[in-house]
Amino acid sequence: MYFSPLTTRVPVRRFREEVDRLLSDFLGGFGTENLRGPGSMPANVWEDKDNLYVEIELPGVREDKIDLSVSENALHIEVDRQSEEAEGVTVHRRERSEGQTARSIKLPTEVNADEVTASLVDGVLTVTLPKSPLVKPRKIKVRGGDPRPAESEKQPAEAEHTNGKTAEHGPCQ
Repeated sequence: MYFSPLTTRVPVRRFREEVDRLLSDFLGGFGTENLRGPGSMPANVWEDKDNLYVEIELPGVREDKIDLSVSENALHIEVDRQSEEAEGVTVHRRERSEGQTARSIKLPTEVNADEVTASLVDGVLTVTLPKSPLVKPRKIKVRGGDPRPAESEKQPAEAEHTNGKTAEHGPCQ
């Protein structure tokens, strides 16, 4: 029985990609750098005060062959790489991957999925993920004087309290 390297490589590559993905999900994307093989999508992730950025190397992939989504605090990337073969040629080495490849990248913070943008320039996909307003730092005004709220700043229920009693409920507790 004869096994061609080209026919046995595809299932092995898919198995390895699945193991890499599972380990990446389990480890949160950390510690899986050396697991890259054919079909991998090396990525850089960084942030500034307003956005997260993800850069992914996708040489030779057209933008219409990329599917991106954000869910459960992760960026999901699916790519369909197709090579065009000329007729009447013999392929001696095929190191560039082809077919469908997927990867999920766990995000370090919540993002506003409705505002995500992506661009593909010179084989590098750059995804900009605006941070959720809930996780952005906010400025708190510091005021001088009495640390207790002024009478005008009290809630209506607090304003009814007088000398330990309320108008309807008896003593405060």
